[in-house]
Amino acid sequence: MLSFIQNDFLSDFILILIFVPTISSISIGLFGRFFGGIGCALMSSFTLLFLFIINMFILYFVLCGEIHELMLMEWVCVNFGFDWIFIVDILNVEMCFIILLISLCVVVYSVEYMSHDPHLPRFLCYLLLFTVFMLFLVLSGNLVQLFIGWEGVGLVSYLLVNFWFTRLEANRSAIKAVLFNRIGDFGYVLALVLVFYYFKTADFCVLFLVCEYGGWSNTFVLELVCFFLFLGAMGKSAQLGLHAWLPDAMEGPTPVSALLHSATMVTAGVFVLLRCAPIFSYCTYILIFISIIGALTSLFAGTIAVFQNDLKKIIAYSTCSQLGFMVASFGLCNFNGCFFHLINHAFFKALLFLAAGSVIHGLLDEQDLRKMGGLFYYMPLTAVCMLIGFLGLSGFPFLAGYYSKEQILFNSLFGIHFYSSVVFFMLLVSSICTALYSCRVLFLVFYSNYRGFRPHLFSLAEPGFFMFFSIVLLTLFTIFGGFINEDVFLGLSNTVWDGVFFYNNAEYLIFNIYKENASFFIRVMLVFLYMFFYFFLFYFYTKNNFFFDFVYIERVIVLKIIYVFLSEKWWFNSVYKMISDFYLKISYSILFRLLDRGVFEKFGPTGLARLVYISSQVVVFVQNGKLNTYFLVFVGVFLIILSIFVSYIFTSFVYFCYIIFFILFDLLIYNLRQEVFKKTIKSNIKW
Repeated sequence: MLSFIQNDFLSDFILILIFVPTISSISIGLFGRFFGGIGCALMSSFTLLFLFIINMFILYFVLCGEIHELMLMEWVCVNFGFDWIFIVDILNVEMCFIILLISLCVVVYSVEYMSHDPHLPRFLCYLLLFTVFMLFLVLSGNLVQLFIGWEGVGLVSYLLVNFWFTRLEANRSAIKAVLFNRIGDFGYVLALVLVFYYFKTADFCVLFLVCEYGGWSNTFVLELVCFFLFLGAMGKSAQLGLHAWLPDAMEGPTPVSALLHSATMVTAGVFVLLRCAPIFSYCTYILIFISIIGALTSLFAGTIAVFQNDLKKIIAYSTCSQLGFMVASFGLCNFNGCFFHLINHAFFKALLFLAAGSVIHGLLDEQDLRKMGGLFYYMPLTAVCMLIGFLGLSGFPFLAGYYSKEQILFNSLFGIHFYSSVVFFMLLVSSICTALYSCRVLFLVFYSNYRGFRPHLFSLAEPGFFMFFSIVLLTLFTIFGGFINEDVFLGLSNTVWDGVFFYNNAEYLIFNIYKENASFFIRVMLVFLYMFFYFFLFYFYTKNNFFFDFVYIERVIVLKIIYVFLSEKWWFNSVYKMISDFYLKISYSILFRLLDRGVFEKFGPTGLARLVYISSQVVVFVQNGKLNTYFLVFVGVFLIILSIFVSYIFTSFVYFCYIIFFILFDLLIYNLRQEVFKKTIKSNIKW
């Protein structure tokens, strides 16, 4: 388990990481219009650059073997307690490295991309606030404190997706993201309640020790806690069933997609799984469920992305697919490989979003692939960077994605679990789909004839310095990041992960021994296989029209059914609509008509008002100035009092019923006489 070393420098650095961006975000939010767009851009950029340098110092200490815990103060102390605790180990420091790097690139990129927007200070304030909550989430030392950052990134995600709040689609997408994340948050809260009830603590270190030495292995309670934690991760990381919000969230500005939906917010769910890995390692059935859901998500999103036409939505479904890779790897107890792919994925996916934003910016906000083409001659540097990004995404040899995806595929192929082969097959098909839509995007955007509006060509040009700086920096990390970090994450002699991940089986060691001795030949085969596959796809894209306009698919019924099924996103939206319509009808017929308009209105304010109205009408009817009416009322009241007295004396209910019946009969006869009299008068008048 974790053993901490007290270091005053690390304590100061942690406080700097939390409070400096908070102060900068508040300053830009309150005084941004006085600073101006340039002043806010300088403040946010230098803040993130300073934090990135601080994080590199922390990373140096951690790589030297230091794990630090900082307790600020006692927060809650009742039957159980939890404090304000921040933990520094290799897991969250590497995550902070990714958060700060991508945030810095996105802020520098946004200075030029959003220069035309008068609300640039508000945008930069939201970006810094998101970074604050993300750092708070990553550095948290207990589940409650982590939940504050968890909810904070959800809130700022809503604000950023809905940044252009005058657009109706942006409103809908932001609300949809919140609703889907509420489902996952409900699971997280249930897990938190169970942890408090059974373990009496929320501190990570105490939980890990209790699970290891407290005899909780494979118990139903621990399985239930892990299931609800994974439900929370499913909502945040867009796994199958709770995935629909991620593609629609592309309605926000492109820098938002690069920051939130590639490297930070969507990976928060995977990070929570990795943070709680010592707990999950004791839950065999939940790990099986996690790996199957991750593999299905990867397959599902990969097949859908092949048939999409929106450039940003293709990259969004690609993100969903790669998150499925990470989750499936986690379910196979390949924790290091899961986190390694999370790091590499941040590099090339942020690169793809920023390069796509450069293309969209040059085409005056055009995102449809069918209206692009031939852009290589206008934007050659962007085309090269985007090519490197897609090659890294596809796992092309010796780029960032190759080292992590190859490790995950090997782990699933040679895993000791009985379900490893099924997971491997689904991940392999997903990898093939990744190569398919990567080649399709590259061909339709850069290497085919232009099919869009001719006036857009006059605005096409390479991006400016700020946009291109971010793209080139991420391109370098995509090329060299995997090679540099491979030994840090997967080396056999590496000890920096000791105590962070606890393995309840020997699969990790078996896989690494195999990797060191037998994978060189497979790697060489993969080089030739990927090169052949890419040349094969480019040949068919350039020589055969049916790969572009799907004329051939229209002629074959089976292919047409498959195409409709995949282009309709496995009909998940139809299923969501059926479920929502069913619950809306139930809510209307039972909750609204029966309860709200029924019980609550009859016995509530509306019923009381109606009772007052009816009572007033009775009083009006009685006070009509006629002697016989007053006499009848007097007799009726007298008989009622007499009947009550008689029933009280003789304790017999029969007399009471008889007298009441007599009174009602008398009233009925009187009313009938009145009606007959009125009709007689009306007939005489008519005559």
